[in-house]
Amino acid sequence: MKKFRVLVIGIGILTGIIAGSFYLEHNKKVATIIAQRPIISSIPTISASLSTSPTPSPTPSNTCNAPLVLVDKIHALPPTYVPPDLVYISQYNIPVANTSYQIRKIVVPDLVGMIKDANAQGINLIVISPYRSYNTQAEVYDYYTRTDGVTAANQYSAIPGHSQHQLGTAIDFSTNEISNGLDQSFADTNAGKWMAENAYKYGFVLAYPIGDESITGYEYEPWHWRYMGVDNALKIKNSGLIMQQYLEKYGYLPNC
Repeated sequence: MKKFRVLVIGIGILTGIIAGSFYLEHNKKVATIIAQRPIISSIPTISASLSTSPTPSPTPSNTCNAPLVLVDKIHALPPTYVPPDLVYISQYNIPVANTSYQIRKIVVPDLVGMIKDANAQGINLIVISPYRSYNTQAEVYDYYTRTDGVTAANQYSAIPGHSQHQLGTAIDFSTNEISNGLDQSFADTNAGKWMAENAYKYGFVLAYPIGDESITGYEYEPWHWRYMGVDNALKIKNSGLIMQQYLEKYGYLPNC
């Protein structure tokens, strides 16, 4: 039986990226994410059957910037990796939980289009958690391990370096239907159902589907979507594979 509680995380943005001057508020604790996380009375052990050596061809020189880079419980990004084209989401009139949040610029056109089309159909979407630096992920992971223990935290939180959020192309979405929270009830909202049916058209793929916990190594997260590009998202959908399986077969190992 899953119980839900609200976990309030004060996230410190520690990237300290310089662009003429330090990005505003990035060296302070500036964001509070309210997330409903499942607390499981009897925690199952998720044993993921992950591949160690995808063998695609050709391989980009810097695979960490490639849409098909494989980041999971085995394959990690280095602590120094920062996406090359981070931009502030709020400047594009995209609903976002905090104005300091960033995403890769390559995501913006399709994200804007998706939000616009969703809104036109009466669907409310908001970006809750996009890019996270290695250090920010370390804070998040440390919080959960101290709160719920390592075994539980590992089911839903990535060890620093292993988070897709560090790529700058993964987004946690929510909706005002559930007060902008993050929990599995997102799947039952109009927004969640719309995303499940339409997100691939805009290049987004669900990272951790229901029933595939033994493959991904993570609990079902209907709010966590990764931007792969429209062509890749369609290929993944048509392949019948989930994203993890597709990247193990066709993706790139992190090299940066």
